[in-house]
Amino acid sequence: MLPNTYFYGVGEHTGHLNKKATHLVNWNTDNPNPHNETMDRLYKSIPFLITMTDGEAYGIFFDNHFETHFDLGKDNVNYYYFAAVDGNLDYYFIAGPQVKKVIEGYTSLTGRMPLPALWTLGYQQCRWSYEDEERLMEVANTFREKDIPCDTLYLDIDYMRGYRVFTWDNERFPDPEAMIKKLNGMGFKVVTIIDPGVKADEDYDIYKEGIEKGYFATREGQVYHNEVWPGDAVYPDFLNSKTRHWWSDLQKRMVDTGVSGIWNDMNEPASFKGPLPDDVLFNEDGHMADHRETHNLYGHLMAKATYEGLRKHTTKRPFIVTRACYAGSQKYSTIWTGDNQSTWEHLRMSLPMLMNLGLSGMTFCGTDVGGFGFDCSSELLSRWVQVGAFTPLFRNHSCMGTRDQEPWTFDTQTKDINRKYIKLRYKLLPYIYDMMREASQTGPRLLDRFYLIIKMMAIHMRLMMSFYVVKIYL
Repeated sequence: MLPNTYFYGVGEHTGHLNKKATHLVNWNTDNPNPHNETMDRLYKSIPFLITMTDGEAYGIFFDNHFETHFDLGKDNVNYYYFAAVDGNLDYYFIAGPQVKKVIEGYTSLTGRMPLPALWTLGYQQCRWSYEDEERLMEVANTFREKDIPCDTLYLDIDYMRGYRVFTWDNERFPDPEAMIKKLNGMGFKVVTIIDPGVKADEDYDIYKEGIEKGYFATREGQVYHNEVWPGDAVYPDFLNSKTRHWWSDLQKRMVDTGVSGIWNDMNEPASFKGPLPDDVLFNEDGHMADHRETHNLYGHLMAKATYEGLRKHTTKRPFIVTRACYAGSQKYSTIWTGDNQSTWEHLRMSLPMLMNLGLSGMTFCGTDVGGFGFDCSSELLSRWVQVGAFTPLFRNHSCMGTRDQEPWTFDTQTKDINRKYIKLRYKLLPYIYDMMREASQTGPRLLDRFYLIIKMMAIHMRLMMSFYVVKIYL
């Protein structure tokens, strides 16, 4: 490693754009603590590194889905290394010398993002939770009354019956099909969350069928149980092709109700009673693999099953959002950076995070605009919307117990700023859609896109952060 060697990519990590002098771990992790620049692992594992020296770049894709490590000069300033706790030392060297050539080579190996539907590039609104039909319709009507464009509304976990996936709470949402049809008529698409944890309930048909047909992960010869939102829960074995086909067909329940997209969450997989033990087993069509080998693939294969289900049961281009992923997930899913916080530091960190995700093959990425945890302020929301208008995925999302952060919930000035930049996003849609088309054919062009972002931020905002980004980027 030379003094003028710099490192980029490696998926989702906090900190600066250049990852030199860091030690990064690829092990999908749901960490509820506020993320800071010293965290070495988050929700996604993409063991793909871009190295640049004297303006010439090459890439290394370490094709190993055990826990992997990239030490980029933290241990020793004279060298960098990558390693894994187990599995094969199987990696690809991808020549440049331009960064875009490296990304083209990497995505030719792992796959490229399919062209998304145009509506997925518009503004999206989410909250944990819009707890019933009355509240969801209130939000939808307010967007239209206040002349603020919005294409997509999300339903978080509380739309389900006791957090049972692929069900509806018929007290909160008595006629979801009629409700969604009405929202479609108003110009809204509806996206619903689906978690992998299946409630252990003998009266629940999905649990019963999964038990009868052996679709769940096991430990010591028994179906493995942990705890997530529905309480006692079991985990689908997504390494098994029969399980994936079953999960794909379950998407029909949502499609038939009128749902336009699926949001996969908690799929690291997350668990409330400690991490899944190493000896939990998954059946890869006859090959038994333990949790150490399969953990980083879990969200990726869940996204694959979801994507194939939407393709099978609808004529529309699938829209899936996933929290956990692995190299190649761009073939199936959009991503966001997970549970961020409503702080200025998290707004600043989001830019290099998204750039490195783009450099790691994940073109279609974004953050929870305004921040998920804590209370957002009016100025923070305004600034974040000004940034979010130029990021590929543009979704406002906030957490239960925090103040509302829809565009109109602060004051008239904040509402007007939100409206202005959301409308600016729609003026840019032809450009963004064309860049997505190019990415679907040759690989991500996030470098060029973020040059545009920086230029537009300089024109439309007076943020020191924009000058900071220019400095580290150049």
